[in-house]
Formats: sequence, C-alpha cells, structure tokens
Amino acid sequence: MKYQIYLRPTLYYIYDMIINDIIDIKNINIKKHLYYSNNYTFVPIKYNQTDLIIQTPKLYTKYGIIDYFDKSSIVLSLQNITNDNNICIFKNNLELIFNKVRNKYNNCEIIDYLEKLDMRYKVSQNILLYDSSKNLLNNIPNNSYGNYIIHLSGFWIIDKCIHFQWHVLQAKIDIPIILKKYAFINTNIPKPPPLPNFCKKEHKIKIIKKKAKQLHDNKIEPPSLDEIQKALNKLKKIKI
Repeated sequence: MKYQIYLRPTLYYIYDMIINDIIDIKNINIKKHLYYSNNYTFVPIKYNQTDLIIQTPKLYTKYGIIDYFDKSSIVLSLQNITNDNNICIFKNNLELIFNKVRNKYNNCEIIDYLEKLDMRYKVSQNILLYDSSKNLLNNIPNNSYGNYIIHLSGFWIIDKCIHFQWHVLQAKIDIPIILKKYAFINTNIPKPPPLPNFCKKEHKIKIIKKKAKQLHDNKIEPPSLDEIQKALNKLKKIKI
C-alpha cells in the first residue's frame, strides 16, 4: 500500500478506498460554480461523486503549524521525493487533478501549486494530531516528518486566478521516544541461587528387613530330666 484515498458521503463518516497506483482522472468531477460576491466563485471538486480525501506519504514540514490572525496553515514539502517513490506517486496524483482543472480553465492562472516542491495547506479547526503510537499531540514540531490526511473541497476563482482549497484534517507525526518515568534496571542486586532439582527416587524410604539370627551348632543345651535319670542309673550299676 503506497497511500490511501478516502471517500466519504458526509463529514462525519468516512468510507475509505485504498489504491496502490495513480488515481483515475475520469473519476475527478468538477461541479457547478457557486457564486459568492465580488467575483468570488467557488467550484467544488469530487472524486467518484464524493469528497476527495487523500492520505499522504511521509512529508516534511520546517515550521509546523503557522497561525496568522484567526487562520492556521502548514507548508508541506516533497523534498524527500528522490528517496521515497510514494512521494512520486502522490505528486503525480496532484498533477492529474491540477492538469484537469488547468485544461478546463486555460484562461486562468493556478496560484501556489508546488513552489519548489512546497505546498501550503489550510489547517482544519478540528484537526487531530497523533504520534506513531496513536497518542494525541498538542502541536506539530518544527523539522519533522509525518503522514497527513488532506481534503480537497474545490477551488476559488478570483480575478482569473485559481486557488485550491486544501485542508489538513489529521496528522501522524514521527516523534522521538520520550520516557517519562525512571526506566533503568538495577543490575547490582544478586540473583538468587537456583532451587535444587529433587528426584522422586531420593524421597523414597527403603525398609530393610533384618533376618533372624541363627543359633550356632556348638551351643550347649541343658539336659532333660529323663536324660539325668538314665545317667544316675548307669552310675549305680558300676561296681566299686
């Protein structure tokens, strides 16, 4: 995906159509003129009969949002075009739109279009600014890169000069990482020793049965009464 074009039927709900190539010039619709006063005429531009909203590749801004009285604007640069092919595609799409208007109004002069690869955009009052982590930001810092969602509502014709009406609706800015809390890991605390690895066999209790001691063969047993009586009878028969 190189960049995106979002189509929306209202200002509150956006249907997005992602394209990977240049836009189709046949789908660029130049609508009927809206006359205001003092030769101020506004001409709406649509894409596929709906509002044209483009997500840009990463573009550079030197000064961020510039406030002038009650109006805000930002100058976005395509200076990184030699390193980013997505910027080439983005520039080609802008030229398709501008050339279609130039061919239709060849008696008018287009003002403020890519002067030295820089183009000024008005900043919407309800602009939303984010960093890469989707955190809201309060402003766009100087010398920063970011992606922008821009809306082309049409162009003004004033004294045979054409002024395109671009607005920046949202921005996603590349912001350096900032750690707001102490984040160092204390490496001076020694690690606890590893727990012993017990085996199940070491927990078994072995019961050893002792064998009964056998009597020795030369053990003398006391004589019985019968044996004593027989021995006395033998003594009586002996003649002295």
